[in-house]
Amino acid sequence: MPAPDLPAAPPGPVPAVPSLPLAGDRLADVHRRGDRVIRWAIALHLLLALLLAPLHGTWVAALAGGGAAAAAFMLAAWRWPGASGTRVTAGLALQAFGALAVHQLHGQPEAHFLAFTAVTVLLVYQDWRCLWPGVLALVVLHLVLAALQNRGLVSPYFHEPAVTWGLLGPHLLLVLLQAAVASVFADALRRGTERRLDLADALAAERRELGAHLAALERAHAALSESEERQRLVLQATDDGVWDCDLTTGRVWFSDRWCAMLGYERHELAPTMQAWAALIHPDDRGAAHDFMVAHLKGVASTREHAYRLRTRRGSWRWVLGRGSVVARDGSGRALRAVGTHTDISARRETETRLHALFQSSPLAIVTLTADGRVLSWNPEAERLFGWRAAEVLDRPLPTLAGAGEAAEAQDLLGRVLRGERIAGLELRRHHKDGRAVDVAVSAAPIEDASGRVSSVQVIYLDVTARRAAEARLRQSYEEVERAWRRAAEQAEELARLNGELDQARTRALESVRLKSEFLANMSHEIRTPLNAIVGFADLMLETGLDAAQREFAETTRSAAYSLLGIIDDILDFSKLEAGQLQLDPHPFDLGALVEEVAELLAPRAAEKGLELVLRTAPGTPMRLVGDAKRVRQVLVNLVGNAVKFTERGHVLLDIAGEPVAGGRARMCFTVSDTGIGIPEAQRERIFGKFTQADGSTSRRFGGTGLGLSISRQLARLHGGELTLTSEVGAGSTFCFDITLPCEPEPAVAPPAGPAPRVLVAVEYPLARRVLAEALAAQGLEVEACAGADEALRHLRASRAAADGSDLVIVSAPRRDALSPELVAACPVPLVLLAASDQYARRDRWFAAGASAVLRAPFRRADLEAITALAREQAARRGGGASPAAAAPAARCRVLLCEDHPANRAVALEMLKRLGCDVEVAEDGQAGVQAWSTGRFDVVLMDCHMPGTDGFAATAEIRRREGAGRRTPIVAVTALAMDGDRERCLAAGMDDYLRKPVRKHELAAVLARWAPQAPASAA
Repeated sequence: MPAPDLPAAPPGPVPAVPSLPLAGDRLADVHRRGDRVIRWAIALHLLLALLLAPLHGTWVAALAGGGAAAAAFMLAAWRWPGASGTRVTAGLALQAFGALAVHQLHGQPEAHFLAFTAVTVLLVYQDWRCLWPGVLALVVLHLVLAALQNRGLVSPYFHEPAVTWGLLGPHLLLVLLQAAVASVFADALRRGTERRLDLADALAAERRELGAHLAALERAHAALSESEERQRLVLQATDDGVWDCDLTTGRVWFSDRWCAMLGYERHELAPTMQAWAALIHPDDRGAAHDFMVAHLKGVASTREHAYRLRTRRGSWRWVLGRGSVVARDGSGRALRAVGTHTDISARRETETRLHALFQSSPLAIVTLTADGRVLSWNPEAERLFGWRAAEVLDRPLPTLAGAGEAAEAQDLLGRVLRGERIAGLELRRHHKDGRAVDVAVSAAPIEDASGRVSSVQVIYLDVTARRAAEARLRQSYEEVERAWRRAAEQAEELARLNGELDQARTRALESVRLKSEFLANMSHEIRTPLNAIVGFADLMLETGLDAAQREFAETTRSAAYSLLGIIDDILDFSKLEAGQLQLDPHPFDLGALVEEVAELLAPRAAEKGLELVLRTAPGTPMRLVGDAKRVRQVLVNLVGNAVKFTERGHVLLDIAGEPVAGGRARMCFTVSDTGIGIPEAQRERIFGKFTQADGSTSRRFGGTGLGLSISRQLARLHGGELTLTSEVGAGSTFCFDITLPCEPEPAVAPPAGPAPRVLVAVEYPLARRVLAEALAAQGLEVEACAGADEALRHLRASRAAADGSDLVIVSAPRRDALSPELVAACPVPLVLLAASDQYARRDRWFAAGASAVLRAPFRRADLEAITALAREQAARRGGGASPAAAAPAARCRVLLCEDHPANRAVALEMLKRLGCDVEVAEDGQAGVQAWSTGRFDVVLMDCHMPGTDGFAATAEIRRREGAGRRTPIVAVTALAMDGDRERCLAAGMDDYLRKPVRKHELAAVLARWAPQAPASAA
């Protein structure tokens, strides 16, 4: 029969069944209880002995004998309770107390046998063996005392019958009584023991039955605990949440993991189906409800459904719900359902990514069933083969190809179904429209849970373009191979040509060396006499000459300058051709460089009646790092050509720049003119050597020489470019565009006070506009008008309105004297803007009432002086006298060391006209002696002199100076090759002037090294 259901075992270990006491255990219990009784009996005997002690003076016997007997028993009963030794000790102690009582009563030794009355131990312990040690001890004591006292073994008292029976009679009665009591007690004990043994057997049988029952309970409890632990471990390993729903009440129990999956604690969720439904995503709520209803009714065969639940943070997580109805009523209505939730968010995200990869993959991905039907067909497969997915799904793939391709496809499918993997097999397939498509095919089997191949994954890579490229590559390889054979055939010829080329290169290098040496010597020999020609021509033009003499002198100077320019161009072009021209970058001031160019070419522009205008855009970086010499050379060439080829109008040098990344600035130098213009077909020709746009221009204006060709190469050497735009008859524009490192500009504080008002009445529109822009950039309010007549009308009108200007700038009159009406109508400083050829008449204009004369094109220093004058006038607003003339500067003492008489005379005259005191030395030795005897501000040292040259003289001067005051020494040389300047500076010189020396260059050098020297060549 089946075993009855057992109740659940209580938690914890199963309690052991207690054992029942048997006869032996009972006697041991009697013995332990007897110890307690005898303990009281001995205590009573000891108390009695102590009470009798004072009556008979037996304190020693009471304390020694009684105390020892009591202490012995008490120790044995405490240490070995219930033991046989303890019982023997009890018998000895009681018999000792009996003997002590006889002694205290003065009895005889025979009276010790009265101690046999101590049968109490037999009654208490039920053990007669505990009496014999006491009896033996008394017998031994009796014998010892009899021997010591020399008397017989029998006491005299036993000779009297009455006494003997009086002593032995009670004793015998007590012994008989003891035997009777012991017999009765033993019989009762035997019967009790038999009953207890029967009861013990019954209890043992019951205990065995109870133990079997408890063992069954323990096994059931262990099985239940193991099942619960296994279920807990399974749920923990699967990380699933569990729910249990009572469908009759609508209450739901959620496990801790179910709640934690959504970020909740269990107490935060209401245990109802309504709370559960409220967590379902609105888009999934309808499908989840339909699935639940169908499952409860037994319609749905599947027991799982995926939907989204809202977490505590408001995000959504995908879960896979599994459930089952576990209880129904008699009518089949569901009463209870249980199930689990699995978090599948990561899996759904992976599926989404895989689907996106499938849809966007550049590979055609196709999935086939085992019989070759198409399960999936991605967009790349549609593009590659031309079939849309709807056209091929659930159709056999071989039917979509031709007869040959179908058999091949069926063969490949069979190989994969047999477990073979195919990788990179190149085949030819056809598009839906019939064109051939080359593909690389990879295929692998997909196995189901049983290990059987259920489907096949096929990947197609379009290699049509690659195969075409390979065909072209093979063709190219064949062509290269043919070319290689031709090259091999030419190798010997090339080796021969290389030998000839090496010889030619050696000859060319020697030719370049000889050419450079020749050009250097030629330059030195030509510059030496040319220095005298240029210098005396400049000095002659500053003297009183008639018209014919001035024309001769100007022609001589112009021809000398042209020859000097040709020499410089030939040297530079020779270096460029040889690849020996290198840039020498140093920090330089762009404003000073551009002003030098304008000042150099202003006289030539003035002679032709041209307006030379210099414009610098606001915000242009001025502190640059580059080869200032080469930048100046390009600008001089461009502006010089513009002046040369312009008959009327103006020449504009426009500079603009902006900082770029890396501490650099992009600079654009634009030179525009109103000259003859250049036809488009001829624009590249002008960058050649000694060429122009046409021959007629060359006859009218002269050739361009090497300037433009050199300028373009210098621009490219800077990493920039020189470009040209032109319109025939309207003019040309050259743009020199480079990028240079720049240094940050110092911050300038804005001026305080009201902005001065300036009236600019300049005749030329371009100059007027540029000057107005420059003054406005200085913070001035500018009003412009055309010429002195309009300025006069403006001054009269502003006087009537009491709202005049603080400064007036007008064009200097060409031939007439300064208008008295203009001077009278101008209550503020009047500044004239004069061309280079008009500047010599400034004294006459000062006498007529002009406050200052501004040379065109104006310089930064002139602009700053005009601005300061306007601000001073604005501060006074209508009062004060004109600025006083500046006090003359102290004269500069110069030592001139020059051996060539003509060059010495030219330099001496220039220095005198610059207001310098000059001492002359004809060679290096004389120069050292003159320096030793005088004190000079500057020494001009010719490098090549007979005897002691300039380098040796400089070294001697520096040796004698030691650590004292250092005199500036300026090298003056006709050498023009790269490295000459560095050689001079390395020899101890401070600056460098190249012959022919021009007056403004000399003035600039003196101003740089001698502060008291004049600052200009005026």
